[in-house]
Amino acid sequence: MQDAFETEPQGQLHKYHVMAATQWILSDGQDIFKYMANPLPISNNNATIWRLGDRYHYLSSVAVVSLRRWQLWREGFKVTAIIEGGEGSHESRDLAGRATSLMDVIEKSLSF
Repeated sequence: MQDAFETEPQGQLHKYHVMAATQWILSDGQDIFKYMANPLPISNNNATIWRLGDRYHYLSSVAVVSLRRWQLWREGFKVTAIIEGGEGSHESRDLAGRATSLMDVIEKSLSF
């Protein structure tokens, strides 16, 4: 997710980062959402894994593990699905659209 949406896109690699992030959502989206909604403390060993990417390091309102970060990822998928343009493939746009739809459904069905 970080490479797909929290760092500056790096040419052709971006579409592969988006496709990898999509696979993570499609296979584990419910568990990721549950964790983001009810985060456990992050150990020092995992702190670097969960750090915010360079695009959002200035947003002190976004906790490292939070629903706000989930929403930033969902918006990243949404934008990718719509405007990926020349840097993306039809496949990466399609997968990003699927991830957006699934994230919407998960958020609506698991919100309490």
